[in-house]
Amino acid sequence: MKLAHLLLAGTVMIVPESDTNPIIERGCVVRFDTLNGAGTKVVPRVLDDYFHHCVGVTSIYVDTAGNLAINNTGGTNEIVFVVAEEDETLVDRNITCGPSGGGTITVVACYQNGNRIRVDSLAIYGAGSNLWMYWAMWDD
Repeated sequence: MKLAHLLLAGTVMIVPESDTNPIIERGCVVRFDTLNGAGTKVVPRVLDDYFHHCVGVTSIYVDTAGNLAINNTGGTNEIVFVVAEEDETLVDRNITCGPSGGGTITVVACYQNGNRIRVDSLAIYGAGSNLWMYWAMWDD
Protein backbone atom coordinates (compact mmCIF):
# COMPACT_ATOMS: atom_id res chain seq x y z
CA MET A 1 0.00 0.00 0.00
CA LYS A 2 1.35 3.43 -0.94
CA LEU A 3 1.24 6.12 1.68
CA ALA A 4 0.87 9.88 1.36
CA HIS A 5 2.31 12.17 4.03
CA LEU A 6 0.61 15.35 5.23
CA LEU A 7 2.14 17.89 7.59
CA LEU A 8 -0.51 19.16 9.98
CA ALA A 9 0.42 21.59 12.76
CA GLY A 10 3.97 20.24 12.94
CA THR A 11 2.87 16.61 13.06
CA VAL A 12 3.47 14.21 10.19
CA MET A 13 0.29 12.32 9.41
CA ILE A 14 0.50 9.23 7.20
CA VAL A 15 -2.64 8.67 5.18
CA PRO A 16 -3.19 5.60 2.99
CA GLU A 17 -3.83 6.31 -0.67
CA SER A 18 -7.32 5.33 -1.80
CA ASP A 19 -10.13 6.26 -4.19
CA THR A 20 -11.78 8.25 -1.40
CA ASN A 21 -8.81 10.60 -1.00
CA PRO A 22 -7.18 10.93 -4.43
CA ILE A 23 -4.42 13.18 -5.64
CA ILE A 24 -5.33 15.90 -8.15
CA GLU A 25 -2.62 16.54 -10.74
CA ARG A 26 -1.91 19.76 -12.62
CA GLY A 27 0.84 20.60 -15.07
CA CYS A 28 1.95 23.26 -17.47
CA VAL A 29 4.91 24.43 -19.53
CA VAL A 30 5.99 28.07 -19.32
CA ARG A 31 8.03 29.32 -22.27
CA PHE A 32 10.38 32.30 -22.27
CA ASP A 33 10.55 33.05 -26.01
CA THR A 34 8.56 36.28 -26.28
CA LEU A 35 9.87 39.82 -25.81
CA ASN A 36 7.96 42.99 -25.06
CA GLY A 37 7.54 45.60 -27.81
CA ALA A 38 10.81 47.35 -26.91
CA GLY A 39 12.71 44.04 -26.87
CA THR A 40 14.00 44.75 -23.36
CA LYS A 41 12.02 42.24 -21.29
CA VAL A 42 10.81 38.67 -21.61
CA VAL A 43 7.06 38.08 -21.47
CA PRO A 44 6.64 34.52 -20.13
CA ARG A 45 3.76 32.62 -21.73
CA VAL A 46 1.88 29.36 -21.24
CA LEU A 47 2.91 26.88 -23.92
CA ASP A 48 -0.26 25.11 -25.05
CA ASP A 49 -0.07 23.74 -28.58
CA TYR A 50 -0.27 20.51 -30.56
CA PHE A 51 2.58 18.97 -28.53
CA HIS A 52 2.03 20.59 -25.11
CA HIS A 53 -1.07 20.90 -22.97
CA CYS A 54 -1.65 22.98 -19.87
CA VAL A 55 -3.92 21.63 -17.12
CA GLY A 56 -5.15 23.68 -14.18
CA VAL A 57 -3.32 26.97 -14.80
CA THR A 58 -5.54 30.02 -15.24
CA SER A 59 -2.89 32.73 -15.79
CA ILE A 60 0.76 33.67 -15.31
CA TYR A 61 2.51 36.99 -14.74
CA VAL A 62 5.74 38.52 -13.48
CA ASP A 63 5.27 39.93 -9.98
CA THR A 64 6.92 43.13 -8.72
CA ALA A 65 9.89 41.17 -7.31
CA GLY A 66 10.57 39.63 -10.73
CA ASN A 67 9.26 36.16 -9.83
CA LEU A 68 6.96 34.10 -12.00
CA ALA A 69 3.49 34.01 -10.43
CA ILE A 70 1.26 31.16 -11.59
CA ASN A 71 -2.46 31.15 -10.81
CA ASN A 72 -4.02 27.72 -10.80
CA THR A 73 -7.22 26.00 -9.87
CA GLY A 74 -5.82 24.52 -6.65
CA GLY A 75 -8.42 26.14 -4.42
CA THR A 76 -8.37 25.06 -0.80
CA ASN A 77 -6.83 21.66 -1.52
CA GLU A 78 -3.59 21.02 0.36
CA ILE A 79 -0.42 20.87 -1.71
CA VAL A 80 1.36 17.51 -1.63
CA PHE A 81 4.22 18.75 -3.77
CA VAL A 82 5.07 21.19 -6.54
CA VAL A 83 7.97 20.88 -8.98
CA ALA A 84 9.56 23.47 -11.25
CA GLU A 85 11.87 21.69 -13.70
CA GLU A 86 14.14 23.62 -16.01
CA ASP A 87 14.69 22.27 -19.52
CA GLU A 88 18.12 21.76 -21.08
CA THR A 89 18.27 25.29 -22.55
CA LEU A 90 17.98 26.84 -19.08
CA VAL A 91 20.27 24.32 -17.40
CA ASP A 92 22.90 24.95 -20.10
CA ARG A 93 22.96 28.60 -18.92
CA ASN A 94 23.11 27.59 -15.23
CA ILE A 95 19.56 28.80 -14.58
CA THR A 96 17.69 27.07 -11.77
CA CYS A 97 14.20 27.82 -10.48
CA GLY A 98 12.37 26.96 -7.30
CA PRO A 99 8.64 27.08 -6.52
CA SER A 100 6.91 28.27 -3.36
CA GLY A 101 3.25 27.82 -2.49
CA GLY A 102 0.77 25.83 -4.44
CA GLY A 103 -2.87 26.35 -3.47
CA THR A 104 -4.18 28.94 -5.91
CA ILE A 105 -0.86 30.70 -6.58
CA THR A 106 2.66 29.41 -6.96
CA VAL A 107 5.59 31.82 -7.01
CA VAL A 108 8.73 30.69 -8.83
CA ALA A 109 12.09 32.37 -8.21
CA CYS A 110 14.95 31.83 -10.66
CA TYR A 111 18.72 32.05 -10.26
CA GLN A 112 21.68 32.09 -12.62
CA ASN A 113 25.02 30.96 -11.20
CA GLY A 114 23.47 31.29 -7.75
CA ASN A 115 22.36 34.91 -8.23
CA ARG A 116 18.69 35.85 -8.30
CA ILE A 117 17.42 36.90 -11.75
CA ARG A 118 14.10 38.32 -12.83
CA VAL A 119 12.03 35.96 -14.99
CA ASP A 120 11.51 38.83 -17.40
CA SER A 121 15.26 39.45 -17.82
CA LEU A 122 16.99 38.72 -21.11
CA ALA A 123 19.11 36.11 -19.30
CA ILE A 124 16.18 33.68 -19.38
CA TYR A 125 15.12 34.41 -22.97
CA GLY A 126 15.42 31.68 -25.62
CA ALA A 127 13.50 30.18 -28.54
CA GLY A 128 12.96 26.90 -26.69
CA SER A 129 13.49 27.95 -23.07
CA ASN A 130 10.90 26.09 -21.00
CA LEU A 131 10.04 25.66 -17.35
CA TRP A 132 8.00 22.50 -16.72
CA MET A 133 5.58 22.82 -13.78
CA TYR A 134 3.81 20.00 -11.93
CA TRP A 135 1.49 20.07 -8.92
CA ALA A 136 -0.01 17.25 -6.88
CA MET A 137 -2.87 18.35 -4.62
CA TRP A 138 -4.72 16.42 -1.95
CA ASP A 139 -8.45 16.31 -2.72
CA ASP A 140 -10.17 15.89 0.64
